[in-house]
Amino acid sequence: MMDQTMTRTSADAEITDTGKAQAVAAGTVWKAELAAGLPLPGRFYVSPLSRALKTLEITFDGLLPKHQQKSQWATVLEDLREAYGVHTCDQRRTKTYIKTTFSEFRIEDGFSENDLLWTPDVRESDEHIAGRAKEVLDLVFGEDKDTFISVTGHGGIINGFMASLGRPSYSLPTGGILPVVVKSVRSS
Repeated sequence: MMDQTMTRTSADAEITDTGKAQAVAAGTVWKAELAAGLPLPGRFYVSPLSRALKTLEITFDGLLPKHQQKSQWATVLEDLREAYGVHTCDQRRTKTYIKTTFSEFRIEDGFSENDLLWTPDVRESDEHIAGRAKEVLDLVFGEDKDTFISVTGHGGIINGFMASLGRPSYSLPTGGILPVVVKSVRSS
């Protein structure tokens, strides 16, 4: 149940100190895996919520090649956000705020200035989240030519991916990393 004392100022919760530490730990895991031969993702996608944007920044700090470090190296996708509605922490900030605060990220075309999806009285269903996740997969497999892709998101959208792939849900700990191998087969 939502805390009735929440106000408009608690929209789009910032990353906590614990979240920052978890992102640093994830970066340490990536560094070790890269040293062991895991390829660096060629493409990065991220939720438009501030805590995910900051997690991506912290996790890959110092791991990107010099030419990628300040060149809009990740794409913000509206469909990668957490379940929307009711919980104010899942109401995103404006496009202008994201563009100004996270200028190293590219924002997808068609991204609205204000959050048009969040409502105070209806929470998005798991089925709808799975549909959004499938749309992201269709985008990635339809337009992206990179083999290794990173997605920084939230538990709801991650389980949406799992559902859209016909896999059981997975309780990923906050700040966790879940490698998933997906093979795309084009039908003719």
